[in-house]
Amino acid sequence: MKERAYEAKKARDGIKIRVKIIGNRIKVRRYDEGEDLSAIIKNLFSRFKEGEVEEVRHIRVTSEMSHIHAAILEDVILAEVSEDIGKGKGFGIHELLDQLGAIAGPLLVSVMITLYGYRIAFLSLLAPAFISMSFVTAAYMLYPRLKSVELSPPKISFRGLGRGFYIYILSMTLLSLGYVHWMNVSYFLKYWNTLTDSEIALAYMVAMLTDAAIAIPIGVLYDKVKFKTLYIAPTSALLATILFIYTPTLGKPIAYAMAGLWGVTMGCFETIMRASIADVLPQEKRALGYGVYGLIYGITWTVGSFIYSYILLVSSIIATLYAIITLVASALLI
Repeated sequence: MKERAYEAKKARDGIKIRVKIIGNRIKVRRYDEGEDLSAIIKNLFSRFKEGEVEEVRHIRVTSEMSHIHAAILEDVILAEVSEDIGKGKGFGIHELLDQLGAIAGPLLVSVMITLYGYRIAFLSLLAPAFISMSFVTAAYMLYPRLKSVELSPPKISFRGLGRGFYIYILSMTLLSLGYVHWMNVSYFLKYWNTLTDSEIALAYMVAMLTDAAIAIPIGVLYDKVKFKTLYIAPTSALLATILFIYTPTLGKPIAYAMAGLWGVTMGCFETIMRASIADVLPQEKRALGYGVYGLIYGITWTVGSFIYSYILLVSSIIATLYAIITLVASALLI
């Protein structure tokens, strides 16, 4: 181990780099007269020893932001490449495959661990990884140049988003405030002794299967009637929330029906609500639009979860009124 560390240090000592900052991008390349990589690393660690921890905090935020950037780019690229078949259908196929992978992956690992142990189980994941990379390669060959991700001067401007986009965001804000999070659902189903732990997991599976089942049909419907399909989201969310609030008196079958309706709403969020942004905004504004959508959606759904966690303990009537006000208002703004 020490020999490998020494060899790595020796190789690193011979590397010279030049770092160039262009707007919000950083370009790093080898350069004979550049800075010594070992010196940069030693300087960085010396700052850690002296208690300058801002660098650690910065790295953590950068990692999280990288995931957010990838999600935004995914939506922007998907909106562009699915124009020929219809954006609704494109996002629907994406959500179906996503849910199938979320179900098949854990199932594959579970079966392989049971039959062959952990080592073979993890090695078996090379198969879906290879298939995934093959599709990425094929996608690159089919779409070598994408207008939506071409580099441009780093400039962010909210001009050009339009009144329709802001009304859409307001409607989505009310929807996510009134759409009860599964975190709340699972907790209160247990708190009310409506379902057991295993039954709650089964209910969630019903929700995810419903999400997958409606993804393509609702996407095709969106391509035909466009924004009218968005009414499905607040309608299903309201029905699911009311059934959830009164499951202690309505019983287990209603809990599973609620899970199905909850999955319908989630399917809308992941398909037609994302596809509609591409129809509301011009191509050069889609990345910013998806970023705003993701930010507002995440914040308001979190706030809504805190609100539900309190009012569900206070009064079912208050919770019902809150759901009706937010979700009906969301539908009126569509």
